[in-house]
Amino acid sequence: MKTETCFFTLLCVSMIFLEALTLIGERVCGFQTSTRGAMVVLAQYKEDTTWAMRLEDECDVEVRVYQSANHRDPYFVENLGGEAAKYFTAIEDVYEDNEPPPYLLFLHAHETSWHNGVNATEYICSDAWRVIGGNNVGNDDLRSLTYRERKHFVHFPSTRVIRVLRRGSTVAAVFIADKRKNGKLKPWFATNNLRQRVSITARVAKIKDSLRGLYFDSECCGQFSTSFPAIKRRPKSFYQRMRKWVTSKGDSIHSNKNQHKPTVEKSKGLEPLWSVIFDATPLHFDTKLTGSFASLVKVELEKQAKKVATEKTKAPRRRRSRRSTKVT
Repeated sequence: MKTETCFFTLLCVSMIFLEALTLIGERVCGFQTSTRGAMVVLAQYKEDTTWAMRLEDECDVEVRVYQSANHRDPYFVENLGGEAAKYFTAIEDVYEDNEPPPYLLFLHAHETSWHNGVNATEYICSDAWRVIGGNNVGNDDLRSLTYRERKHFVHFPSTRVIRVLRRGSTVAAVFIADKRKNGKLKPWFATNNLRQRVSITARVAKIKDSLRGLYFDSECCGQFSTSFPAIKRRPKSFYQRMRKWVTSKGDSIHSNKNQHKPTVEKSKGLEPLWSVIFDATPLHFDTKLTGSFASLVKVELEKQAKKVATEKTKAPRRRRSRRSTKVT
């Protein structure tokens, strides 16, 4: 009897010791994981989010609503910088968690919208975002093959595609194509305003050298999922700096009238760059331009070249005009 009691005591002590070693290893080596399937970050102003509350139990996720309606409620963020300010705030909040969520889903607070390709509940409760979880996860899933070796970023399906064309370390052009009901794309069209916004954002974020491939695609409107390891690729100070920038004044591309307040161009410029922010493999990595899109690119770049040449010609005239006005 005594022998059995001693054996049982020794077994209990050994189990406690092993658990303690495991806990220490997790804390020191940083491989402790959360029991949550994912964290859903909703960027809300005044939208109804009751649809999302039931998902915590149904879909094994934690839902956090970052809102601008009431400063007394949790996760209040001033209504500046669009969804980007709320996303960066959420990242700062979880960055040093002892038990971080393995995945984070960043979405607008509405369940349905004109730009949503699917219902938000359907996306959250599906496994579409789970293919981002590592090199050996989802290898039989065609979606995972799109992202090559870095499956750490998945766009939320939308009704519009944004294509960023790279030339060297600069943003050469940005194109948009809306989707038809059958999923096929309508004709591409160039947008110079968005190109300027994306260029400004890439310059401020200092991610121009992270642009990969000849061009890459993103879905419209800044909704996506990523992994916590992808977030940790950049220091916390990077996200803090970006949050301050999107909520600060200036950097308007239109005129001086907007320089005194935060401008929408900042959050709009981030939309096609979120995958680059997390250094994740974008779509169409190192793809060559072919077909009708190549002709469209040629026309757009020629148009930009003519515009630059015209501006250079006009500049001396403007300077002479200003000098003559001062003399008069």
